[in-house]
This record gives sequence, C-alpha cells and structure tokens, in this order.
Amino acid sequence: MSRTFLGIALLLPMLSFAQTLPFASPIVDMGAAQQLRIPTYASVGALPASGCIPESYASVTGTGMYRNSGTGTCVWAQVAVANVTAGPIGGLSVTPVTGGVVIDTTSFICITTGACAPTNVFDLSGATKTLPFQNASSAPGSPVESQVYYNLTTHHASIYNGSAYVGLGGSSTWGTIGSGSDNSHTFHMASGSTLDHVGGGIIDAPAVGGVTITGTPSSGYVPIASSSSAAAWGPATGGAPTAGNNTTVSGTAVSWVPFDPTTSWIKDEFCGGTNASSGDNLWGELGWLTRSDNTGGIVTYGASVANHPCMIHMTTDASTAFGNEMLSLVSISTVNQIPPLNTGSYEFNFVFRMNQTGTSDLYVGLNGEAFGSEFSDVNDAYLRYNTGDNANWQFRICVASSCTTTNTGNAADTAWHRLRIQSVSGTATICMDACSSPTAITSMPSTTLMPMFYIGNLSSAVSRSVDVDMFSAMFTGLTRF
Repeated sequence: MSRTFLGIALLLPMLSFAQTLPFASPIVDMGAAQQLRIPTYASVGALPASGCIPESYASVTGTGMYRNSGTGTCVWAQVAVANVTAGPIGGLSVTPVTGGVVIDTTSFICITTGACAPTNVFDLSGATKTLPFQNASSAPGSPVESQVYYNLTTHHASIYNGSAYVGLGGSSTWGTIGSGSDNSHTFHMASGSTLDHVGGGIIDAPAVGGVTITGTPSSGYVPIASSSSAAAWGPATGGAPTAGNNTTVSGTAVSWVPFDPTTSWIKDEFCGGTNASSGDNLWGELGWLTRSDNTGGIVTYGASVANHPCMIHMTTDASTAFGNEMLSLVSISTVNQIPPLNTGSYEFNFVFRMNQTGTSDLYVGLNGEAFGSEFSDVNDAYLRYNTGDNANWQFRICVASSCTTTNTGNAADTAWHRLRIQSVSGTATICMDACSSPTAITSMPSTTLMPMFYIGNLSSAVSRSVDVDMFSAMFTGLTRF
C-alpha cells in the first residue's frame, strides 16, 4: 500500500494548475506497472505561459485540446480541434472549430444505436458542402459491392455492382472516348430527358425509336421511312419551297418560269412520235433513233401498265446469236446531242424494265460513241447487266478508255428501275431507284455524249427485251449571254 502512495505523491506536482482530478470511480489499479503517470487536464480560458511540465495537457474552451512539451516555459501544440463533452442523449457532442473535425479512419465509424451496422440515417441536410465519395484517377482495386468512387479523369461517379464499376444512372460505365469508336455501352434515358453531346465526335445511332436507318447521309438528306421499322437516308422532298430551276418564290407564292434562260429541260414519256426518215424510225417526243445489228430486232410502243402510261418495247432477234437492239437520242444532222459533262450541274433519269435475266446483255446510260455503235468503254457513264459477267447491277464510268466499275451489290431483276446520273456544283454521282447511297464519280467524260438504251442476247439465239418508260435531263446554271 505504501508503494501506491509513493507513486501518487510523485505525480502531485503535475496538478499545479488543475482545478480537479475527476475520476468516475476512485480506484487506480496499477497492476504490474512500475509507475503511473496521470496527465493534467485543465479547462481554462487561455493557455498558461509558464509553470508547465512535459506531457501536461490543457483544454481551452471553444478552441480544443493542447499538449505541452516544455519544462517551466510552456510549449503548447494543438492535438484536437474541437471540444468534446457529454451529449444530450448520453453520447458525445462535437463542436467543430476552425479547421473542421478530423476523424482517424483506421477504425470503423458507425452512426447507430445498436450493433455496428450502417442502417441508420446519416443526416447531412444542414451541410453547405459535402464530399462523400473517394476521389481517384482510376478505379480502385479490390472493391466490394456498393463501393462508390469519383473518377477525377472522366469526372463521373461509379458504383461497384459486385462484378464491375457501373454508372450511377444506368447500366454502363461513364467514360470519354478519346479515339476510335465504342459500341458496347448503353445509356438509358427517361422520358423528357436530353442527351447533351459535347465535343466533335459522332453519335452513331442506326436505330431510332425502333426504326433501323440504312444508307449514307449527305447534305440535305433525311431518313425516309419505308415501313414502321425501316428507313433510308434520302434527299428531302418536302419543306418550304426554294427558288431556282425556273422556280420563283415570293412569300408563300410559288411560280414556275419555263423560259428561264439559265435552265434547260428535256423529257420524253414515249407516248408517240414515230416517223420514217433516213431509214430509221424516230420514236418518242424527242425523236429517238433505233438501230439493230440484225434485221430481226423489233421496236414497238408497248401497252400501258399501272404507273407507266406509255413506253417503248425493244426486242432482239430470236433467231440470231449476239443480236441486239439499241435506242439512241440523236438528231438527223448531228451524231451526238449532249454537251461535255465534266463541269456544271445536270441530272439525267432513265426509267426502264428488263424482262429477262438469263442470257441478257443490258446497258442504260450515256454513250460517247457514234450512233450505231454500242458502249465500247472509251467515254461512257452507264448501268450494265451481263449474265456471263456478274449477277448484280454494275455502274461503269470510262474516261479516255480508263474505266471504273462499281458493283451495286443488288441482283439484277425484272422490276422497274430508275438510273440517275447527277452533278451538283461539279460533284457527280450515279445511283439507282431511291438513290439513298449515291456512288461518287471522280471524273466524267469531256466529250459529247448521247443517252442510250441497249439490249442484247449474248451468244444464244433467244429473244430478249427491255421496256423504256421515261427519260429526262436537266441542265442548270447556264450562261447563254
């Protein structure tokens, strides 16, 4: 017992400025310890400057806890930045001061009335600023389910779902696509929400609202629906009228001026016009000439069908192999009708139907040869189908015997088709039907050309035929004077 009194007596000088030594229970159990050090706690309004011994402590009201390291002269260092007192319901009341409250996170921290399980409310409604997430430049390793972090690189928060980090608002990770493409992520947008596209990248959405859009977009093109689930890119046909091509617009009034000298129109519906002249008949309103390599070829006006009120029916000789029949738009005094097309704006349309696909040889387009000569791949721009060459429709452009062939990927058939050869401000294209994906023409022949329809039977003595429904041509931007 004397040993205990000796230890307490040696420590009594430490209480020189303390007011009380509060013990919840007046028992000091030293056990096997050789010395008991009881630090001094003082509740003071200001820290004393002298009379201190090392390892003494002081609590300054409204400031925090301080520890002295000096002897005699006090050397205080702050070790806590808040006053901790008994709370109103038996817990702790923490009053933060300048610098905030720092909590050592090496241990678990629970806000609960029972076992340590984070099930109670953590109320931050009175806070003016909160930073609840872990910040990192990449996903933390060895995560656990429900772990959340904020990515300082992508500037998005993600949560770990047990197998991968996912965006808080959907089923995919947020991120930035620096280059290339990303087709693996799905974003879910609620009704009325807006997708904000930032940057110069492209959002590739081939299906919109359940409608799959095919083709290649171009200036002035819009998706044109062919059913409730399919659409293709094509030129807009509606909207407000614009002036040009013999059309004038004044407010909401639109008028067509056929005598505009800057535009030329040519069109043939093939509803009549036959005439015997120079050994060849003139067909259609524009006076087309026919020519055959044999005498068995036949050209007649065909019977009208739905959506095709007039047409010319061309048939090869059934008794001769390599028979053919051609229909060319030429004049009597000159051979070629169309001026050079390497510059300017123009558009040609050919509407036709091939009636057989076997042992057939079909050419439709612009021919640079003299009348009576078939397409010889010197200066031409045309569509072709040759049974022995390819089962698909093909585009072929030849300039000074240098030819380029494009396979359309569409099998030749006996349906009605339109061929369009067009140039807008010097940019030429060739296409079929709706023309949702025109094929670019890098160069057009600089010689004069003539429109032509040609049908042949190759090496078999069989009858092959084509129906010609319409031809049209437009030239714009002409300077006549």
